[in-house]
Formats: sequence, structure tokens, C-alpha cells
Amino acid sequence: MSDVYGNSRTLNFSITVVLMTLTSSFDDTVAYTGPVSFPYVPTGNISKTVHFLLDGGEIGTAVTSVSGRQQSFTIPQQRHGAHTFSCWFEAEINGASVRSNTLYYELICVEPMNLAPIVTCSFTEFTVRQYATLHIGYSVYNPASMNAEVTVKRDGTLLSTQTVGRGRQYYSCRMDEAGDFTFEISSGGVSRSVSITVTPSDIEAHAETDALALCLKSEGRSNAEENRAEWMSGEIAAELTGFNFKSDGWQHDGEGITALRVSGDARVHIPYKIFESDFRTTGKTIELEFATRQVMDYDAVILSCLSGGRGLLVTAQKAQLTSEQSEIAMQFKENEHVRVSFVVEKRSENRLICCYINGVMSGAVQYPAGDDFSQREPAGISIGSSDCTVDIYAIRVYDNDLTRGQILDNMIADTQNIDTLLSRYQRNRVYNAYGSIVKEQLPGDLPYLILECDELPQYKGDKKTVSGSFTDPIHTERSFTFTGAQFDVQGTSSQYYERKNYKGKFKGGFVMANGSTAEKYCIRENSIPVSTFCFKADVASSEGANNVELVRLYNDACPYKTPAERQDDRVRQGIDGFPIVIFWHNTATNETVFMGKYNFNNDKSTEEVFGFQPGDESWEVRNNTSDRVIYKSSDYSGDDWLGDFEARFPDEEPPYSDPAQLREFAEWLVSTDTEKATGIALPSPVTFGENTYDRDTAAYRLAKFKAEAGDYMELDSAMFYYLFTELFLMVDSRAKNMFPSFMGGDVAE
Repeated sequence: MSDVYGNSRTLNFSITVVLMTLTSSFDDTVAYTGPVSFPYVPTGNISKTVHFLLDGGEIGTAVTSVSGRQQSFTIPQQRHGAHTFSCWFEAEINGASVRSNTLYYELICVEPMNLAPIVTCSFTEFTVRQYATLHIGYSVYNPASMNAEVTVKRDGTLLSTQTVGRGRQYYSCRMDEAGDFTFEISSGGVSRSVSITVTPSDIEAHAETDALALCLKSEGRSNAEENRAEWMSGEIAAELTGFNFKSDGWQHDGEGITALRVSGDARVHIPYKIFESDFRTTGKTIELEFATRQVMDYDAVILSCLSGGRGLLVTAQKAQLTSEQSEIAMQFKENEHVRVSFVVEKRSENRLICCYINGVMSGAVQYPAGDDFSQREPAGISIGSSDCTVDIYAIRVYDNDLTRGQILDNMIADTQNIDTLLSRYQRNRVYNAYGSIVKEQLPGDLPYLILECDELPQYKGDKKTVSGSFTDPIHTERSFTFTGAQFDVQGTSSQYYERKNYKGKFKGGFVMANGSTAEKYCIRENSIPVSTFCFKADVASSEGANNVELVRLYNDACPYKTPAERQDDRVRQGIDGFPIVIFWHNTATNETVFMGKYNFNNDKSTEEVFGFQPGDESWEVRNNTSDRVIYKSSDYSGDDWLGDFEARFPDEEPPYSDPAQLREFAEWLVSTDTEKATGIALPSPVTFGENTYDRDTAAYRLAKFKAEAGDYMELDSAMFYYLFTELFLMVDSRAKNMFPSFMGGDVAE
């Protein structure tokens, strides 16, 4: 240690570490009729004094130096009833007294001929977090029977009536309200009370209640309940038939979450008719939280509210909503706890039918103004299949069209696991009091870009000068500010979308977080630095995977490497990028608005990233329909071809107007088109392999393609591209979004 004057002093510390634990295999669910032998195992290489308390008073101690070996203590015979027992040990280390953990039990002590029931509860978690699910363990011993009727009350309000055996039982409920509560477990006039304090949480997890027409939840239910076959939503009573309430009924799934398990011959019928009337005036919301398991038929219907082809139908892997003229569906997989929501907007709004999976909008269609959702013979909700087990967690129906925020709030509020609930809440806590996403409440690991200007580009060619900043909360050294950047709308068809893509040329350079300046920026630590980037909204691929993750997979897996890649492994065949969000600070109004989720990508124009050298050519295909882009024509006369191809490199200088290599490649491909075979005699017989051709036949053209393909293209590159786009159904990349390139020579790659 040293002070401000440079004076120093050395201090030596001696730290003693001792493991001190007390464990026991004692079973407090067993009834004892005489003295009770209590086994315990003290651990700690020190002399220990073990204390034993019965009903709050010490009944003995034991001094021992053994560690990790079982010891025993005899509890004297006690009168009939429940008795509390606890133990711990103390030791002295370097003059300080230390104490181990405490073991706590409630004993069931029985006297012959005494028929009074005994209720014990070894629950010791007297303080819990708000929204946590409380699991109160208890035991009931009825000397007159193997079973006992038990009631559970909270602050005098009856919560449950159950018939239980003599083993350990549990009552579970989620504590949605903060405060002090008393739970009372009673049987045969004997009761045991537990006082619990629920500490308030700063989160607000409340489901929407306005216009709620049906609400059925599995939370807190048990097969031990007297009313286990009842499932009520107000005056609506679900009918449960065919249940054995052993392998099915109210069960815990693999995560310990309670669900209504419907399997085998078990069936549920809910006499609520969702489609009894046309709800285009009021809107409608249907929410189902479930999981499908043990699927034997993937077309098995697990839930139906269908009549006359209209309504709701859920199979083992698909949920579908159908009206008279419209249909929307979503898919999920078995053994996945999923929440599916359908929202039908009012016809006075946008007339959208939206589907959500786990709170995320995953599809939308617009229904016609004259559509009809009503069923002529309205059906209730039927659940169950012999070919598939289904776990039902929650069902909600609203006579209103909930907003996406309400859908998300409902999913969070219905989450039974407190840790998952908190995680979902914190992840989605990005809105201010006015419902706007603000940077101050973004997740702590999410990068964001702020664009500062009085107007953003509105169309391609509408270039604007922009200042702003980029913040990476995790890698703060990669954050920067900038001025004098030129932003333009990027994309051919996407320029007409509501959310634009932007191409940013950072002509004013970058001011890094440490104060240094740079003309270029690395998108990743090991990337090639450039000064132009693309900020892509991915409107048509909002999951953000196809445009970035798939191209990263392509780049890493492609067996062919360009000459530039072989010289520098930082060179790429496809772009790289990562997700961010963008805000626009309007300098004219001094307002900051959320623009959306974007990807911070390489731009296709940055030749350094792709290793283009003088003499190389790269062309972007601009549409999917022209004969030229599907290589049915090699006519590059005039300027019409400029509507089909755009020069990617070089993008401003010749050969922009002289597509010599592209034309040569197209001429060869057209000459191999089997559909264009003329049958006319060739100037002289042509031999490919073992076959000779004297006429322009389809067979000749196919043989020509096979024999000469390696002269005009890199076969490894072409084959991998074809197989990759086939595997991932990338039909749009077979023409548009493809970049025929000529690098290191005149062979297309």
C-alpha cells in the first residue's frame, strides 16, 4: 500500500478457510411412536458443539471432532401431535465463534388410540419475491385413515380443498401481490399456519382484463384437489372427461410448470362459442399456451373450434384461423412450450389478422371488407387426441383486438417461472411512459446508431448529409461519433418499403471512443477497414437470419476460395454484419424517434472487403424476369440491358457501359440452352467425349455445357451456390441477388 506521497507499507494477512456444513437423511413425513433416532453428518475439521432444539427449547448438545461421518441423537418420546425440531453446530476459529447451517423439521409423533389428525409443515422460506411461485410442502397424518381431507386458506379465504395421502404434499400458487400473508393448512379441526412476506418487485406483470371473455389457467392446480375435474372461467365451466388424474390431469412438465395434461381418452370441452357472431366490429383475440408431446400423427387435431370450415384448428404442429374468405396459419414443433395468439382487427382499422408466437408477431393477412367470421352452427372448444398428448397452460379470449404490447404483457404475466418472467420483463422493458422505444431502456448488450439530420433520405439518390454516433455497450472501444457522412437509400425493390435501407459513406471519418480519428472502420476486430456501410432493415426477412447468418455460413463453408481470399483470409465472398437498432434525432424539432431493428453490414460496393482488383468485374442482377438474367438471351445492344444488370465493380468507371466478359459468358450459356436447339446441321461434326454431333440438338447442347462449363465458371463455386440456394429455398437468389463476377482472369465465379 502507498499514499499520495509515495510512502508505502506492507501488510500480511492470514486467511483460514474451513468448510462447515450439517446434513441429515432424516424423514419427517414418517409417524414416530417412541423415541426418535435422528441421524446427522457434521462436516468441518474442527471441534464442534452440536445443539438440538425441540419445540424451541434445547434438549441436548454433542461435542465432536469427526468430520463427514454419520452421528445420531435420540429425541425422547413426545406426546401426540406435531413438534418442531432444529439443530446446528458452533465452533471457535482463531477466537471467533462461527455457526453452521440450521436443519429444521416438524415431527409427527403418534400416541396409540389417539385419532386426532396431525398437520406438519417444514416450510422455511418465509420471504419470497413478488410473482414467485410458492411451493408449500406439508404432511397430514390421519390415524383413522390412509387419506385425509385438507383445506388451504390464505388470510381466511379458501383456496383449495384436497384429499391427500400420508406422504409429502405441496400446495403451489404464484404471489402476484406484495405484502404479508398467512396460509393455513387444516384437517379434522387441526391446522398449521405459515406467515409469508412477499417483497415488492419493481416490475409490473399484469394481464389485460378489459373485454376478457374467457380465461382458463393451469397455474396452482393439483390432482389432489377435491374439485380437480372443475375448470372455471367465471360462469363458464369446462367439461373434463376420460381423465384418470394420475398420468394425466394437473401435471408438472419437465420444467416444473403446472399444465393440464390431456392424453389418451381424456378430453376437454369448453362450452364457449368463439365464432358465435361476426366480430369484425369489435375485433377478437385468441391466445393459447400449450405444448404437444408424444406425437404419433402430426395431423392429429389437438384443439378445435371449427364449424363449416370456419374457426380455429390446432394440430400437433400447426395452428390455423379461417374465416369465410381468409386464412392464416403458423407452425411450431412438438415438445416446445409455445404461446400462440391470433388477433383480428376491427374492420374500421386495417382489417388485419395477425398471428403471434411467444409474443412476437409472425404473420399477418388482410381480410376483405365483406369477410365473415361467424359460424352458422357455432362450436365450442374441444381439446384432446388419442394420437397426441397436449399440455394446456392457459387459454384467453377477448372481445377486442389487443395491441402487440398487450399480447406481450399477457405472455409475461402468464409466465409461471419467476426467473423466466423476470428475464422476459427485463428483455422487453424498452418503452417509456408514452409507449416509445428509447435508448435509455435498451438491453445492456444491444448496440445502437443515432442519425442526426433534419431529414432522412426518402428514395434512392436522395442523398443527405448526416452526423451521429454509434454505441457498442459491450465493446465500448468500438463506439464512435461522426460528421459529414453521406447517407442514401439502398436497395432496388426495398427502396419502396416503409422502412428504408441506408447506404452510409462516412466521408468525414470516425472519431473513436478513445478520441483518436480514423478514415476507415472495421465492422469486426479482424475485418478489413472501410468507410462505407449498409444499414439494412431486412423488412422482407425480419428474423435477421437469411441476410446475415446464412451468408456467413455460405462464406465459411464454400469450398472455393477466390484468389484474393487465398492471399488474405479477411476477404469475403459475402457480406458480414450484426444486429443493431437505429434512432433518428431530428435536428429541426430536437426529437429522437426509434427507426427500427437493423443490421450493421458491409456494403456490396466496398471492393476491399471482397478482394476486387483492377481488371475484375462484378455485376448485380436487378430483376428475376428478363431473358438476359435467366440467360435466355445474350443481346447487350443498346441500353436496355442496364435495366437487368448493375455494375458492382467497377461501379462508376468503364466497363459499366462495356459488359464484354458478361456478354461472352451469356453467349456461351445461351448456346447451351437445350430448349433453343434448332436441329440445323453444324458447320462440322463436333465430338464431346465418346459422342459426335452433326446437328444442333438438345443432346449436343447438353454435352457442350458439360464439356465446356469448367472453361467459363468455377465449378466448385457454381455447384456450392446451387446446392446452398436449393437447401435453404433461396429461389430469389437464383437470378436477382446473384452477383456474376470475373476475378483473377475471365472465369465467372
